[in-house]
Amino acid sequence: MREADDGRPLVAGDARGRRVVLVGTPRDVERLRRQDATAAMTWRMAVREALGGAMAAGARVTGFTEGGEYVVVMS
Repeated sequence: MREADDGRPLVAGDARGRRVVLVGTPRDVERLRRQDATAAMTWRMAVREALGGAMAAGARVTGFTEGGEYVVVMS
């Protein structure tokens, strides 16, 4: 998942079968909250779904990229 041109999350592809998955975050979540609360909520729910689903399947977060993405190792 990464940030689309309009600031909303863009889900890129299917994580099934991948060993490592990157879960993106908005570039500036505080600005997004102030300027577009709906987009901020969309991000929150998308990240929750991506991480929650991965964690439920036994994955773990092992770090973050320089771009602010969660690095998730699937089990």
